[in-house]
Amino acid sequence: MLPRSPRILALALTLPLSSCSLTRQFDPPAMLPAKVVPLEEALTFYPPGTQLLRLTPTPALHGLYVPSDPSAPVVLHLLDSSGSLASPKLHLGELAAQLSDLGLASLIFDYTGVGVSEGTRSVRNLAQDAQCAWREAVRRAGGDPGRVVVRAISIGTIAAGQLLASGARPAAVVLIAPVFPDTLAPRFAAQAYSPLVGGIARLCLRPIADLDLAAVIAGSSVPATVIGSPEDELVSEEELESLGRAADQSGGRLVPRPGGHLVVSAEARWLLDEELSLYRELASPPAAERLDRILADLSPDIAARFPEGSAERARLQQLALLQRESPAVQVAAAASTNENSLAAARFLWLARRRPYPELDFDDLAATLSLQDPAGELSIESLESSSRGPDLDQRYRCGWLMMDAEQIGHAAA
Repeated sequence: MLPRSPRILALALTLPLSSCSLTRQFDPPAMLPAKVVPLEEALTFYPPGTQLLRLTPTPALHGLYVPSDPSAPVVLHLLDSSGSLASPKLHLGELAAQLSDLGLASLIFDYTGVGVSEGTRSVRNLAQDAQCAWREAVRRAGGDPGRVVVRAISIGTIAAGQLLASGARPAAVVLIAPVFPDTLAPRFAAQAYSPLVGGIARLCLRPIADLDLAAVIAGSSVPATVIGSPEDELVSEEELESLGRAADQSGGRLVPRPGGHLVVSAEARWLLDEELSLYRELASPPAAERLDRILADLSPDIAARFPEGSAERARLQQLALLQRESPAVQVAAAASTNENSLAAARFLWLARRRPYPELDFDDLAATLSLQDPAGELSIESLESSSRGPDLDQRYRCGWLMMDAEQIGHAAA
């Protein structure tokens, strides 16, 4: 995203249009500062065992590594322009925990000059920052790029395209709320100020990168899952369609999602149902080790409810493949009352966002049950109905009553 400041407007008022149109000499001010907490406090947002990283010495590029099972594939996260691993509102702690549950580790970093990383903010740093993090992700994946997934949000989708253009070949890429390097700045200027300022930005500002995003995706042979909104203010219908065709050629797909750019970007701080199947295909958690860990953490009387060879034991093992970070007693309670292990795992993720008070096991099982007199509750409906309160909690405001511009101010 671009800053809500008079910088573009100043260009409009002070620069001769002829010189702009001839040179397009200014870099888009597309990297934003982020409000952050100290790194030590940020660690508390993430699962136990999360490691602080210093990816470059000077200026320091800071990141986090969130482990999962031994030899887990790695998800490299490319954030939006003001995204930070240490943001108290928009960190990726719950998302990293969900991926760890599925059997994938996460590598998260802040761009140069953004959040907890040092240096000067500039779109010119996008490619080198992504390359630096990519090398670390491949190293963490045992040197195999085919065990790395790139997950990008907003301007991070441009960085993902730059990685693919440089020859990086991850197992897959996930592009959420994608934007294009030549139209992002003018479209934002037109939305934030006026169509006139947007036109001047188009004349005066360079593209964020020299990159044909759709062509790179189509020619990469890396399956791309594109999660974009037809309501997105920063991409046109034609651009989204071009990404859809490119995704098809790559072996991936385009998945439309409702909501404007800011809403979809905010929702991407959690695992979206459109990407869930991809991660499940790529990860292979060790079933026996997961089950043994849960049983060892249960009290003897609760563990006795899951005798070897029983249907309850089989359900617990299936759910253990989808839960690594939730307390063992909650996993056991959910397994005791739900036959659909994936729905039970997703319900536990909802419960983890706003935890229940301490309950005895039978009451906990009843609370985590998706059974209803009318039949099994739809986990998709439960997730959808929780989206508003979740965003409200993050933004500390009634987001349903706000437009995209107001939400952007609240998130800053």
